[in-house]
Amino acid sequence: MPNNSSIRIRLQRFGAPHKPFYRIVAAPRKAPRDGKFLEILGTYNPIPDINGNKQVQLKLDSIKRWMMHGAQPSDRVAKILANGEILPPVPRRYLLKDPALLMEPPAAVEEVDADSDADADSSDAESEAAEGDGSAADAEAKSPT
Repeated sequence: MPNNSSIRIRLQRFGAPHKPFYRIVAAPRKAPRDGKFLEILGTYNPIPDINGNKQVQLKLDSIKRWMMHGAQPSDRVAKILANGEILPPVPRRYLLKDPALLMEPPAAVEEVDADSDADADSSDAESEAAEGDGSAADAEAKSPT
């Protein structure tokens, strides 16, 4: 077995032009995309079926075994494994580029809460006033005088 730090879990393309189909394989890091591989770990069909589902078949025990031995998944394979809840979700790249998008400043959150409380108080007062007007009109309508 080769040095496991040099192993990648990645996609190997098959299929016709404009109709891709991929194998998920464990391959040496320096091997070509469609070249030699060590083991087939699953398949991935990115073209959705009639219901809009993309077909993925995984050999979970083999994937876990390779990852325990130090194999690193490619970005796309990591996303596929995250969708299958095998790995934790992969952070989105645009969030990594702009750290301001990762966390909102606490002051902005408090201002939003204060504004929503003020709106709620004013709407409560308006609803009480409307109820008061309606009950007085109802009382006048009910009295026969």
